[in-house]
Amino acid sequence: MSTPPPLATAVLARLAVAGGEPVTVDEVARDVWGVAPPRRGDRVAVQKRVLMLRRLFDQGSGDSSGVIVTEPGRVSTYRLALRSDQLDLWRFQELVRDARRLPPASAVAGLSHALDLWRGRPLQDVEGYEFADGTIARLCALHEAAQRELARAHAAVGDTAAALAVAERLAESLPGDLALDRTVSELRSRVRGEDGVLARHDFPGLRTSVSLVSGDLLDQSDADLVIGFTDTFDTVTDDRVIHRDSLQGQLLHVLFGGDRKRLDGQLRRELRHVPAVSVESRSDKRLGKLTRYPLGTVVTLSAGEQQVFGVAYSQMGNDLAARSSPQELAHGMERLWEHTARHGWRRPVAIGLVGAGLARVDGLGPQESLATVVRSFLARSRIGTVSPELRLVVRPDAIAGAGSTFFAKFLREQEDGATIEGPRTGQEGSPACPCTTERPRLPAGPRSTAMRSRR
Repeated sequence: MSTPPPLATAVLARLAVAGGEPVTVDEVARDVWGVAPPRRGDRVAVQKRVLMLRRLFDQGSGDSSGVIVTEPGRVSTYRLALRSDQLDLWRFQELVRDARRLPPASAVAGLSHALDLWRGRPLQDVEGYEFADGTIARLCALHEAAQRELARAHAAVGDTAAALAVAERLAESLPGDLALDRTVSELRSRVRGEDGVLARHDFPGLRTSVSLVSGDLLDQSDADLVIGFTDTFDTVTDDRVIHRDSLQGQLLHVLFGGDRKRLDGQLRRELRHVPAVSVESRSDKRLGKLTRYPLGTVVTLSAGEQQVFGVAYSQMGNDLAARSSPQELAHGMERLWEHTARHGWRRPVAIGLVGAGLARVDGLGPQESLATVVRSFLARSRIGTVSPELRLVVRPDAIAGAGSTFFAKFLREQEDGATIEGPRTGQEGSPACPCTTERPRLPAGPRSTAMRSRR
């Protein structure tokens, strides 16, 4: 589908800002061509552009269209016959409106979805037209309000870090807003005061943050947890197959109350569609499970209100020793973040120090393991949102090995290129509209993300 020329784009934008309401040919001629009252030639010019758009949207359908319909009446009247979810311009406004009626946790999801549609300057192809300027200003104001409300919703559910990230992004685009500056300062103080936070770095371009926390992974009640498994997904915690004090052992005895039957039942359901790599014989593997699954297999487990992602990144040897390599760890993390992006609840994701127990990663120390996890998380976050926060939880007795000072420096170094779509600019490389750096837009072509027919 080719891109329509400027006047046809302006006609399309005029119909879009009407929000699905009918617009007469005279109104289009007045608002796009600036003629009032229009003459016959002006009306013909409008009709030609409408016909051009119809043929672009509905190729092969002649003059009829399921996108731009003609309403009966004394003069020609046109209307965009689209659902709100087929036009980001409309969908954004609908999501924000609906989120304002929801409790905080649901509002976080709705507002985040709305802001994910914000793809650059809105209606930039028709900026300067009087009919568009009012809509642009209204969208800017709505975007600002949505960010403020998202920050409040994050704070209301106890996610101070996410609230701070949203507030800081907004403050950057609104210098001099004293009330917002005070909010940012208060949130920063709360984050600094949170027990156990050793290092933290925000990645505004990716809408996420990474933190290093001293504590117990299973105490992170506000987060989805990540637990490492071997390729056999063993659960026997008799200190011969799985150590009771390991994270897998704690998963069973703390989150599942020692109910191995329930844990194994969930694992069977999650793995029933995963092709096995091989099945060991009992003579070769004396204890534990015999079926091996591909490294990188990820399962979702439910322990009450806690969601746990189990990822197989190591192999359980027949000698009952778990082994992994840097390549296997990296592969497991790639699969984990892809799974989390699809099945996570958009909550913080907490993961322990990978390879710190008996399942060591050959050739990787604690710092290298942390770096592998963070790099893979940020790489997937550049494609799309995985989680508002990656929280690496390290036991107090392992902090020295992890190196919090090293980790803080490492996080700062990862900021280069940490953006989903790269820097956004206006015309000729100028900065985008100062009221925001990201806006939904109605672009020149119907193939764009703002005008897409999903019928």
